[in-house]
Amino acid sequence: MTDLYRVLKVKRSATPEQIRQAFRALALKHHPDRGGDRAKFEAAQLAFDVLSDPQRRARYDATGEYVRRAEGNPDAPAVEALGMVLSAVLQALADAGRSPEREDVLAHLRKGLGNAREQVRQQLDQADAEEAKFKRAQELLEQHTYAFTPPQRWGGASTSSASTMPGWTFKPFLG
Repeated sequence: MTDLYRVLKVKRSATPEQIRQAFRALALKHHPDRGGDRAKFEAAQLAFDVLSDPQRRARYDATGEYVRRAEGNPDAPAVEALGMVLSAVLQALADAGRSPEREDVLAHLRKGLGNAREQVRQQLDQADAEEAKFKRAQELLEQHTYAFTPPQRWGGASTSSASTMPGWTFKPFLG
């Protein structure tokens, strides 16, 4: 498998900015529209795609593997997530000194996917609860926001439709 860092000619400790600059230089040099080598351009594009995404870079650094994204495939994120869970399951089995050939990998995969699904569900529930709190706070704010009109002796207008205090007029603010 190709070393993506070597393709971009950067160190493994390269910052995202250094990766971006290295890719731009190679893209300008090898872009097919400018008479460059298509294979080198595509290799640089793949290296940039993987190394510029923190999650994909971490996976590549840990395993040396990367997943090509299928452009235009609506299932690509799901396939990539499945690959990541499967990789994590196989790594956990290897760390435990257990052989994948002797384990029910599908059962472990189902468990891993169930855990991931539950985590996503909890995050969505938490986001829904936060949104509900925000809407309630917005409603309360709208109910308790008032426009204050100073007394007439200060040049303010008074209206009879609003509740009054001595010299002051309060109206709910709708705006």
